[in-house]
Amino acid sequence: YDSSFAIIGGDTAHINGTPTDIMVNPALTDPEDYIDIYIDAADNTLIADASNTTFNGNNYDWGTGDAPKITYISSPDTTIQAKVNGNIEGWGVLILSGNVQFTGNIVFHGLVILYGTTIMDVESLGDAKIIGALVMGGADGVRSRRMVMLQSFTAAAP
Repeated sequence: YDSSFAIIGGDTAHINGTPTDIMVNPALTDPEDYIDIYIDAADNTLIADASNTTFNGNNYDWGTGDAPKITYISSPDTTIQAKVNGNIEGWGVLILSGNVQFTGNIVFHGLVILYGTTIMDVESLGDAKIIGALVMGGADGVRSRRMVMLQSFTAAAP
C-alpha cells in the first residue's frame, strides 16, 4: 500500500491519508511485551539524564540499507528531554521511550517503536519521515508533537 501522505501530528492521535491504504490495528500486542529483546540487541543506546541531555546525531551510525542498526533513545525521567540534533538518515529499528526531541532532519527507513509514556517532538528544519512502519503503544500513552510523514515501501521480490 502507499501511505505517502499519512501524517501523525499535533497532540492528538490522527492519521491523514487514504484510509484504505493505512493499516491501524488497536489489537496489536503492546510493544512493552517484547521491547527488551530489541533494547538488549541495540547497536546505539542514548539515555538522557540530568547531566547528559543532548546527543549529536551525526556521531552515531544509524544503519544503512545493507547494514541496518537498532537504536534505542530514552529519557526515563520525562521531565528531561533527550535532544538529538543533526541530519540523520538511518535504516533498521528505532526505539523511543520518554521525552525525545529531534532537531534538524530525520529520515528513518524501517521500524519505529514508541512505547510507554513517550513524547516524540520533531522540530525539524527539513524532513521528518518514517519510511516503513510505526508501532505506538503503552498503558500510559504515546504522542507525537509536530508532523511526521509516514511512507510505506514495497520490498522487491528476490
